[in-house]
Amino acid sequence: MVTTTLFILTPDFPKSDKLPMPAGPYDATVETAKRLGYDGIELIPADPDVVDAAELIEALHKHQTTISAINSGGILYALDTSLVNADPQKEKLAFRKLQTVIRLAARLGCFTQVGVARGFAVVGKPIHWFRDRLAGVLREACDCAAEQGVDVVLEYTNRFEINTVNNLDEALCVIDKIARPNVGLLLDTGHSYLEDPDVYEAIVRARDYLKHVHLHDSDRGPAGSSQGVLDFDRIIRILSEINYSGALSDGLLTLSLPEEQVKRSTDFLRATALKYGLRSGGAVTNSSIEQQNVGA
Repeated sequence: MVTTTLFILTPDFPKSDKLPMPAGPYDATVETAKRLGYDGIELIPADPDVVDAAELIEALHKHQTTISAINSGGILYALDTSLVNADPQKEKLAFRKLQTVIRLAARLGCFTQVGVARGFAVVGKPIHWFRDRLAGVLREACDCAAEQGVDVVLEYTNRFEINTVNNLDEALCVIDKIARPNVGLLLDTGHSYLEDPDVYEAIVRARDYLKHVHLHDSDRGPAGSSQGVLDFDRIIRILSEINYSGALSDGLLTLSLPEEQVKRSTDFLRATALKYGLRSGGAVTNSSIEQQNVGA
């Protein structure tokens, strides 16, 4: 069943106007996602080592919500390091933090996302060197994740945000180099709009790799209630046609928009997904979370 999930930041995430997303105590941020009509959350930690998993699990149970992924973007944005970096010590730190994200994902029963945490191009090194090195790092990460039953999803992002792995072809090239069964693709429709020749064709081409989706319009707004140009009815129809069964995550601009606009998006997604047979409605909690002792 397809679910909708909202980006939320951990309580330790530095405040920034660039990331207008719910942040603070887990009970409050998970409740916000529920109130806005989402089935659950996608968690973006600043430092994954300080995430209180037990508190988060308790909040997910309390609000009968799910978690789709742990987003590793904080490795770059909050910790100022990356998986490929000119500084070997920063590389080691980033990988240790990614290992923590993987352990959290195993406990919570969700994906580990790798997007901007991959890092910027290294001065003096060709881009093919960067991609080969990234594939090697992520191959090791996938082996670590496989031991814990976790899948890793690689997200490509537009050139204005980061200058490495910017389009579908580049992402698929890296995934093929990783060559592990537990790696897949995260496609963000907003990034695809900026970088791929055709968003709709990109989704079809990605069908054998696609495990997770971020739905953002061309103006970064929420699907179905923004001023962008993307046809989300068509996008969801295509997702149905390729038998997509993951999450639809959103939330780049949550706190800068009226709640009514965000709710229009979640209402639209629920109705359109039902229209194309993508979901049966209602939130479910992850099976591995159900097995957790929330008092742990």
